[in-house]
Amino acid sequence: MTVGGTFHVPPRPTGHQSLFHPFKTRVIPSVIPTPLLSTPTQQPTLNELPNSSRIPFPSSRTIKPRKPQSGRHTTQNVLCPHVPAADHLFAWDTPHAARHRQHLLTSLPPQLVQSAMMAIRSAYAPNTKSTYAAGTLRFTQFCDTWGIDEEERMPASYPLLCAFIGEHKGKRSGNTIRSWLSGIRAWHIVNHAPWFGDDEWVQLAHGSSSANFHIPWTKTTKEVGASVILTTHNDILCPVAALKNHLAINSPTDQSTPLFAYTTASRQSKILLKHEFLNFCNDIWSSAMLAHILGHSFRIGGAVELLLAGVPPEIVAATGGWTSLAFLLYWRRMEEILPMSTSKAYNKSHIDSLAVIFEHFRIKTKIPSALIIASDGNLSL
Repeated sequence: MTVGGTFHVPPRPTGHQSLFHPFKTRVIPSVIPTPLLSTPTQQPTLNELPNSSRIPFPSSRTIKPRKPQSGRHTTQNVLCPHVPAADHLFAWDTPHAARHRQHLLTSLPPQLVQSAMMAIRSAYAPNTKSTYAAGTLRFTQFCDTWGIDEEERMPASYPLLCAFIGEHKGKRSGNTIRSWLSGIRAWHIVNHAPWFGDDEWVQLAHGSSSANFHIPWTKTTKEVGASVILTTHNDILCPVAALKNHLAINSPTDQSTPLFAYTTASRQSKILLKHEFLNFCNDIWSSAMLAHILGHSFRIGGAVELLLAGVPPEIVAATGGWTSLAFLLYWRRMEEILPMSTSKAYNKSHIDSLAVIFEHFRIKTKIPSALIIASDGNLSL
C-alpha cells in the first residue's frame, strides 16, 4: 500500500508465505510533463559507423544470434543483434560506444584494448547481466517506437530518460522502472558514456520515496521486532537506493527467502550473516589502511551523522529505539566510544556541536544531570 509517498513492506516471511516486495505496489506520481522530442534523423547504417564498431566486443564464448521471445522484439538493427539476455550489455552497440572503442585503439594496442574489455565484462556476474538486460531491452523498444535516433540513445539525455519513465508510469511498478534504469546505467558505464540519470528532472520523475519494513527481532524488543524506516536523500549513501539495488540484483527465488538474502555466483540464495558482512567490510577497510570497525559502530555513526545533519535528537532517539535517558547516556560514553570506532571521521568542531545538541536535548526532556551520572554505571555497550 502506498501512503503519502511511503512504501510499506509487508512483514518478513517465515515458512512458506507469499513473496513480498517493498516497492511492488508503488505508483510513481506525475510530477512533470513528458518532454517533447525532436523528429529523429534516419538511423545510421553499418557502413556509416567507424570501423571500430565492427570489432566484436571480447567474449569468452561465441555469441550466436537467436530468435527473441514474445514481447522482446526490437526493430531489425545491426547494432542490436538478437543474442542471449546476458550479452546485451556488451553485444548491443551504439555510435558513441563505437567512437569510444576507436579512441581506445588510438592510444593502446588492440590486444590491450581487448584485455581491458574482457576485464570490464568479467566484472558483472551472469545473473546481474541478465537482470540488467531488461533495461536495455525496454529502453531500445521505447526508442524504436518513438523513432529516437541512435546518436541520442547513448548518452541518453535527461529529458529522454524522463520520457522513458513517463511512458511506463502507471503501467509498471516503480521498482521495475528503477531496475530498468539500473540496466541502462550499466550499459552506459561499460561504454564509458556520461550518465544523466542523477539529474534533478529524472529524480522528480521518479518522485521522492521512502520505505519501511518490519524485522522480527531486535536486541531490545526481542520477539516483538521493530519497524525500520528508510528515507531518500540525494547522495551515494541513499538507503532507499541501496535497498532497491539489492532487490533488483538479489531477487528472491523462493517464497521463504529472507529479505536480506543475497544471490551467489551459482545463483543460490544465501542468508546474510553478521560476521560475513563485517569480514567483507573489514577487507575493504584493511586495503585502505583503515582500522577494523565493530558492528556497533554503524549504529553510533548513523546517530552522529543524523545529528550533525540537523535531525532533531528526539527523532534520532526514536529512530534508534532509545529512550531519552538511554540516548543521553549514550552521549556520555561518546568520548570513550568514538576513539575506538569512528573518531577519525569527525573533527573537534563536530564533537563540540554534538555536545551542545545533547545538552539542549537534556534540558528539553527535563532529565537532571545527577540522574545521568547515577545511571552511567549501568550503561552496557
